[in-house]
Parts: sequence; C-alpha cells; structure tokens
Amino acid sequence: MILEYMHDDDVSTRIDVDYKTNTVKIKNYTDDNINRAFGCNEHPSMKDFEEFLEERCFPRTRDHLKLILRDMGLDYYDPLAIVRITQGRLEGDRMWIRFVEG
Repeated sequence: MILEYMHDDDVSTRIDVDYKTNTVKIKNYTDDNINRAFGCNEHPSMKDFEEFLEERCFPRTRDHLKLILRDMGLDYYDPLAIVRITQGRLEGDRMWIRFVEG
C-alpha cells in the first residue's frame, strides 16, 4: 500500500507499507519536520505507522462513537478504514492523506 501525506496539494511524505513483511518505508519531500508524517523519524516501524493513522482519526473515546462509525459504514473502530473514508483530515489542519495504491 502506498500513501502520500499531503500539505495542501504538496506531498510531504510518501509512505510505502508492506503488510507481508511488516515494514514501512518513507521518502520525505520536505525538510520541515512538522509537515512530515513521522517528524524526524526516518525509519518508522509498523507500530509507528499504526499510531500515525490513529492520530489522523477522531478519538476512540469520542461521544456517540458507535453512531459515527455506523454512519461511516463501519462496524468497529479501524483507523485505516476511517482514514480511507476521511482522508485523515482534521479540523483546522491542512494535512491529509492520499491513497495512491492498495
């Protein structure tokens, strides 16, 4: 699976996730650590990737969570599925995620 972490229309980080080998490879296109998907971490782990996805979602503790998930067509809280639907967009934030492949 390949994702691009975007700042407006510019790619900040390209993320290549291989679930078969449980590896994550990245290429940063900015020197600004704030706009990078993993900040100064040049070699993120699968755990780092999972935490990154969850950071781009509404919290697990959100009021009326089951109703929100149902409206999204989801049966349970799955950060990857949520990010696919929302593009990882957060209120007041110019960062988002584009799925390129997978």
